[in-house]
Amino acid sequence: MPVFQWHGDAFDLPAGAISLASSPLCTHQAFRYGERVYGLLFHLELTPAIIHTWMETFQDELVSLQGVIDPDRIVTEIPHRWAAYQQAGSRVFANLVEHLWEPLATQGKSPLA
Repeated sequence: MPVFQWHGDAFDLPAGAISLASSPLCTHQAFRYGERVYGLLFHLELTPAIIHTWMETFQDELVSLQGVIDPDRIVTEIPHRWAAYQQAGSRVFANLVEHLWEPLATQGKSPLA
């Protein structure tokens, strides 16, 4: 699934981690370590307003990536991708919460107590 990435940093996977996602611009976009630790380097929490704000605020970064990232294409694709992107982000976060909550529920404990 296409995701929104905006980062200049990258990392090597911790020993024993499993890569879950990559892209042509970034080798490690997501990973799992053990059963309950996840790392995401892309952004599922963004809204169109935040994307526009970042593009205005960090114009210098976009200029330095000319030929690699096309800001006009990003703006053009937001309306076409937003619904699917929002659904995927909601599904990932809901599944993550359910997965992390599961051990507590099976032990009869509530993380809210």
